[in-house]
Amino acid sequence: MTELTKKDREAMLLKSAMLLGEHFDSVCIVATYGTKQKTTCVFETVGNWYANCASMIEVAKGMEGILEPRDPDDDGDDWKPEPKT
Repeated sequence: MTELTKKDREAMLLKSAMLLGEHFDSVCIVATYGTKQKTTCVFETVGNWYANCASMIEVAKGMEGILEPRDPDDDGDDWKPEPKT
């Protein structure tokens, strides 16, 4: 992964969200990236503000209870939820 600044990452998300926004009423993009110190979340939304808020709430509700706490020293992929079918 090439090193980008947070500002560059946000600009990339905005460009993508605006592109999608030409075809959807609302768009919410959430992405994370890690450094040695921490994981950072960046997000961008375009379109109907109320629809974006409701969408994000629905996503959060859908994720509720699928992730269980894990040992911070565990680098494996066992923590990942099974994909919904």
